[in-house]
Amino acid sequence: MLKKKLVNENLALFERLNKANEKISEQGKTIKELEEKISELKILLEEEKNKVQVIEIKEEAEISTAEETKEEIKSVNDVEYGSAIIGKIVVAATQNSNKLSAESQTPESKEQINLILGKTEVAKSEILAVVLSNKSLDEKIADMDKIREDTVEYFEGIMQQYQ
Repeated sequence: MLKKKLVNENLALFERLNKANEKISEQGKTIKELEEKISELKILLEEEKNKVQVIEIKEEAEISTAEETKEEIKSVNDVEYGSAIIGKIVVAATQNSNKLSAESQTPESKEQINLILGKTEVAKSEILAVVLSNKSLDEKIADMDKIREDTVEYFEGIMQQYQ
């Protein structure tokens, strides 16, 4: 009986050993697949790093171009003045848009808000054109003041249509 018991235990151990070997084989295959995937990902990572380097180089080139453009502008004062004028226009546009949106949400009020916002964008681009022009500082200031006055009058005209 002891011999039978030992044979059965031996068979059970042999079966467990075979199952463990199968698992090891499966895990070896999985490891191989994962190593291949890691290699692919490393290649993709290198490609992405190269793309990032290209983007950084482009950004550096754009920054240097922007700095060159700033150097071309004769005076920082006209840029600061233009910024202040744009700020005033944006504040006026915001105030008028808020009035229109607070009082009603009709299609006309939405259209008037869009007109105000559109005129604001046009004024900003006109001021930029003035800043980048070759005019004297006094002429630039006069032109920017005229743009602000025209824009504010435009806003007032829209608000009068609303009332």
